[in-house]
Amino acid sequence: MFGLFCLSVLFATHFKAESLECSSDKRCICPIYQGQLWANCENLNLTTTPSFNSEVTGINLARNNILKFPENLPRGILYLDVSENILQQMDAASLGKYKDLRNLSVSSNKLRSIELGAFEKSPNIQHLDISSNQELTLEVIVNVSSDLQNSTSIRVLNFEKLQCTYGVSFNLMKYHTVYLKNTKLEELNLASNRINSLETGLLTELPKSLKHLNLANNILSFGFYLAEFGSCPM
Repeated sequence: MFGLFCLSVLFATHFKAESLECSSDKRCICPIYQGQLWANCENLNLTTTPSFNSEVTGINLARNNILKFPENLPRGILYLDVSENILQQMDAASLGKYKDLRNLSVSSNKLRSIELGAFEKSPNIQHLDISSNQELTLEVIVNVSSDLQNSTSIRVLNFEKLQCTYGVSFNLMKYHTVYLKNTKLEELNLASNRINSLETGLLTELPKSLKHLNLANNILSFGFYLAEFGSCPM
């Protein structure tokens, strides 16, 4: 099972109750988790991002109506969930200030593009979930993996449901994943993308550290690439 990042799950666990102020929006819940201050602003119908206490290390903004990627978050933030909003773009400046960020979810937004350089200044990111943004298509893997190719931290990438459910089939080529071989990636999720085939050589060039590859719910056809499953690194 993929250990993908989800702050909603974390906030459902038991926290120590504290009357600390974490956000300019008083509706946000401010729990202490493992000695760190978090801000849970999930499902508050937010259209803009509130400001946060500089000591906050985890922020949950899921299930709101935020259009622009959050700016002016605490520079020491480690965990950020902005899934199920209406984000349309991530540019090269989106994450530039958050160099300590470890876990990020932008799943289920309206993303149309993730620019080259968006993750270039994120050396500590370990879990990245951009799933269920079907206007991106799997072509976005090139930009994301190029940015992360020199990262020694990335462990989990979730690219599930980036292709239109009823669109044409997709052939995954080596150029899509070539940069991943330079990482220590452990989990790669490519499920539900209407992938029809993999270019010969793609599987054998995946990082040796890879433990889990999810290709479920695709439309894979017969091809020479099938013979490579026995020699791929998992």
